[in-house]
Amino acid sequence: TQADQIFLIGGTCGSELIPVAYLNHRYRSDLAVLWFDAHGDLNTPGSSPSGHFHGMVLRTLLGEGHRDFARFIPTPLVKNQVILVGARDLDAPEEKYCLKNGIPIISPEDLKELRPIVSAIKRSGASNLYIHLDLDFFDPLDFPCALVPTTGGIRMNDLDPILRNLNEQFNVVGLSVDEY
Repeated sequence: TQADQIFLIGGTCGSELIPVAYLNHRYRSDLAVLWFDAHGDLNTPGSSPSGHFHGMVLRTLLGEGHRDFARFIPTPLVKNQVILVGARDLDAPEEKYCLKNGIPIISPEDLKELRPIVSAIKRSGASNLYIHLDLDFFDPLDFPCALVPTTGGIRMNDLDPILRNLNEQFNVVGLSVDEY
């Protein structure tokens, strides 16, 4: 049997490669990926300032990353499947990539309402949802132990109603918590 849902507690965002790739293939690209993260994770080996894979995993899932990792992805994501939520510390090449490819970026300030997220999911056309939650998404006052804490995130209590509402409106097939 094949799993229909995956819940992952991972180390770095790099642990997302296989679960997201698996679910995207399993659901024949009928998957929107909400990337709750202060960072875009959209670098390539050539654009990454750090060279760390956890900053390249989403770009790899789009089929554009390091070939040694991309070979594990039978069905790469397409750009309209990806929605960055809470991103506020993008590298210049990531910002350019999002702008050029129409990848929505929903700021922490825009999360006072659920409408921007729901609209972006509906524009993707997907009926299944994968939620990636990097702990640096939160305000460091609430969660200072994230691997790469970044100021400007939302408070932890503010995420609960968002996740509950998404679960009521969409078929959540995957959820991860990373970067502790």
